[in-house]
Amino acid sequence: MKCERTATSCRWSLLGDGAGVLFTGDRGRFTHRYRTFLLREEVSDVSTTWKSRKSWREKLENPPPGLPKVVEVPQDWEKRMGGRHVLVPTPLQVDALIRKVPKGMLATVGQIRQRLATDCGAESTCPMTTGIHLRIVSEAAEEAHALGSTTVTPYWRIVKDDGSLNPKFPGGVEAQSDRLREEGHAIEPGKGKKPPKVKAFEKNLVTALA
Repeated sequence: MKCERTATSCRWSLLGDGAGVLFTGDRGRFTHRYRTFLLREEVSDVSTTWKSRKSWREKLENPPPGLPKVVEVPQDWEKRMGGRHVLVPTPLQVDALIRKVPKGMLATVGQIRQRLATDCGAESTCPMTTGIHLRIVSEAAEEAHALGSTTVTPYWRIVKDDGSLNPKFPGGVEAQSDRLREEGHAIEPGKGKKPPKVKAFEKNLVTALA
């Protein structure tokens, strides 16, 4: 996998779709606007891509130009991003790893991010971009299922790093719970406003996503 490298210590941005809001800024001056980590000069093109009325399959297969790429983030974002050299992946990279998780097994978002980063020689993978791409992968899978496909990317096997379910997946945590129970997992209710989680999920994690 060839990943473009770009150094940007001053001007940088976060951009994404309407699923959530993060920041865009210049040396720490932030405004609520975007959510995927990208260079400022690319914001306009990427914004148009994510806000377009393309199908989920089209969004999966046609990422913004220039991805995947490894960017150098400001030093004060190192802890938040997990390193200075951060991968901005494509949806298809995320999709390909999820397809490697077999029935009865699970993978965490952290495992996905680490595998992607390792493959591209980065320290970490942008957590916001990964979250957006998980949404695209899941919606594209359901879109394909509605069109008659019997084999789709098993996005429901991806859990958060603490084993909790993803309320942003199609059908919410209820649909993900049903699918995981069908594959033999026990689901325990969340505490308070926290989502449900897979009981003893660590025992069923894949050991590698090669």
